[in-house]
Amino acid sequence: MSAFSRTSTTHAVFLGARSHPSIYFTYLSSGTLISGKQTDEALNYPTALVYYSRTRFIVNLLPQLRQAASLRRVITVAAGGKEGAVSVADLQASKLNGFTFRAHVTSMITLSLEAIAKQAPEVSFIHVYPGFVKTGLSRELTGIGPAIAKIVFKPLMAIMHIPIDETGERQTYFATSARFPPRSEGADGVALGGGIDKAVGADGQPGGGVYSIDYEAEGTSERVQALMKSLSEDGTAEKIWKHTEEEFVRITGSPAL
Repeated sequence: MSAFSRTSTTHAVFLGARSHPSIYFTYLSSGTLISGKQTDEALNYPTALVYYSRTRFIVNLLPQLRQAASLRRVITVAAGGKEGAVSVADLQASKLNGFTFRAHVTSMITLSLEAIAKQAPEVSFIHVYPGFVKTGLSRELTGIGPAIAKIVFKPLMAIMHIPIDETGERQTYFATSARFPPRSEGADGVALGGGIDKAVGADGQPGGGVYSIDYEAEGTSERVQALMKSLSEDGTAEKIWKHTEEEFVRITGSPAL
């Protein structure tokens, strides 16, 4: 069954909504290193996991997030801060790979969060790059090429990886700190210490509601701010969201649950 299939995604959200009329935060981290294949719904497989399914979960759970008494936060773990060029002619990224794929999909994630934040300014959205973390994604890869790559990169990972406990602490901070508020007031978080300000959002404003950050949590970089502004002004952001909702309707019959 596809990660984006109408049955799996809708059923999971239905069960969550039925059990929890309000949700304080949603955490998304689905991903894959497998490429070159499609889902049952004719979506590019890696893009379906990293972008379409996550976005569908967010829009479907948005009513419950908006009902929460406090916090109201979405965290999506991918490559925040690594945004780059978008191929408007290939929004599914079927013909992209490596860094071009990452740049394209990362921009789509952040721009989609911007679009959703306009619908729900009382919810904050954080797109995180966690750094080098031992996720186990490489276990999906088979064959001699991936086997050699694992051997080559193993010493590098041993030096550069962030311990899993530290990663968990950082993600907990992102999920709870008042450093990442929504655009509107009223969502509490753990109070900031002296000298710590609200993070700068993708719109360039402190407390902007949508944040593209790495594991250091320094706020959205000026480069990403400028890129998001450019992609919005040239119409790319609008095209991405229109395409996303059209795919949702094509596959499920509606833009949200």
